[in-house]
Amino acid sequence: MKGLTIFRSLALPLIVLFVLTACSAGESPAASAGAPESQAPGESMAPESEAPEPEPVAFTVAFTSIGLSSVPLLAAIDDLRDQGYEIETPELAESELVTEGVAQSEFQFGSGANNSSLAAIAQEADVRWIVDRTLNEWQVYSREGIDGCEAVVGSRVAIHSPGSVSGAMLRDWINNNCPEDVADSYEPLIIEGSQNRLAALLADQIDTSPVEFGDALILDNEGGYARVVSFAADLPGLHPTSVYGNGAWMSDNPEATTALIVALLEQHRRINSEDGYLMELFSEYLPEEASGENAEAIATAYVEAGIFPDDGGLDAEAVEYTIGFFGPDGTGDIEAELTPDQVADLSYLEAALDELGG
Repeated sequence: MKGLTIFRSLALPLIVLFVLTACSAGESPAASAGAPESQAPGESMAPESEAPEPEPVAFTVAFTSIGLSSVPLLAAIDDLRDQGYEIETPELAESELVTEGVAQSEFQFGSGANNSSLAAIAQEADVRWIVDRTLNEWQVYSREGIDGCEAVVGSRVAIHSPGSVSGAMLRDWINNNCPEDVADSYEPLIIEGSQNRLAALLADQIDTSPVEFGDALILDNEGGYARVVSFAADLPGLHPTSVYGNGAWMSDNPEATTALIVALLEQHRRINSEDGYLMELFSEYLPEEASGENAEAIATAYVEAGIFPDDGGLDAEAVEYTIGFFGPDGTGDIEAELTPDQVADLSYLEAALDELGG
């Protein structure tokens, strides 16, 4: 199976320097009081010029395992490029690497794996969630005949990475449904990307895996596979997949941060209101996958399931629930507590919704 190449791309933000000058030579007392010395009696002052619009800046949005759920964000980034923003979109093999890059300011934004970003925030990384990329779409499938938690653990299980969000949900399910000794024996294989694990399932190389919404539909149509658990159905309040950013960079660039969210929500709203629009994006950004016989059905299923939230998905309640599920470090292994304000900065989403009119 062809592995994914890890890119460690460093995108240096474009530093915009405004030089303000003021002439003071020959200034009269009237001028220093705010009235030009040469102003004729009865002549009105010209209105002050409006502040210039902020210049587009350069930044990086890092991805892992790009699939259909990432397509709206890619389209939003292209919209911003049309507005003058210079944006790089490296794809990395592991969620943990994306989070590490955002925490170290190597990337300004990352996409996905909220449990991975929780682990970084628990270590005082300046990372904050700003908007959901998608709602919870994850499900776990096994070959038919693999029934119950012990059978799942005893099968050939593959996950994206040790810090992946789907892997964390599966680990939680195993811990809650298996005897302790069975849960302790669980050692999954690592196969990056839902589409690659789908291929491994179909090729009889693995038996069990978390898969994205569209890949689950393919397995249903293929036959011979059964859903073990649907996290999408069982945990609708869980928000596992957000866009998050470097807190310091966002504070210095609030307009760019808000613009990214606006562009993403505009894509979500078009997907939910325009028939066939998601399929258009599917064909544009993932043409090989979009040519498959199930592509139209997958795109339709995503829209009907409401995977892409018009309102950005996140609020304080959603953030608090997600922290409680994954635990402060993304695994639930430590007792330290995090508050929603430490994990998410919803001010940018609020500004974006105001700009869009709600």
